[in-house]
Amino acid sequence: MLSRIFANRSLIFASANVARFSTTSSLSYTPTKKTTTTTTTTTKMPKEGSGRRRKDDVDGVAPAPTKKGKKKDPNAPKRSLSAYMFFANEKRDEVRNENPGISFGQIGKVLGEKWKALSEEEKIPFVEKAETDKKRYEAEMNLYKNNKQEVYAEPE
Repeated sequence: MLSRIFANRSLIFASANVARFSTTSSLSYTPTKKTTTTTTTTTKMPKEGSGRRRKDDVDGVAPAPTKKGKKKDPNAPKRSLSAYMFFANEKRDEVRNENPGISFGQIGKVLGEKWKALSEEEKIPFVEKAETDKKRYEAEMNLYKNNKQEVYAEPE
């Protein structure tokens, strides 16, 4: 009798109480131990104190990372909103009223489901708002870039 044992995603066959036949005329029965083999994977953990350290590490504790990159100009125009964002801004209060006590993440989930359920015709007003907002952003950005060039242009 063979029993199947599943361990670590591999099929292992273990024999249980298999009768053994001797070369003599009589049968001899020797019960065998039920053995199962399992393989375990171990990951090596690095030794304490090994590895690279930053110069500013103190007692093995690294300081919080600092953001590197360009600072955003506060005078730059705001980005344009997508059609979904116009929809979400308009319907967010309705969702809150329908579901009092709903969490912030759940509001986004409900709004996303409602947006997916809309037909193309129902999305048209929001798409039009997004297109006009995009045109507004492009116009403001052109004006901003031109003014920025004038400010940094060297006088002749």
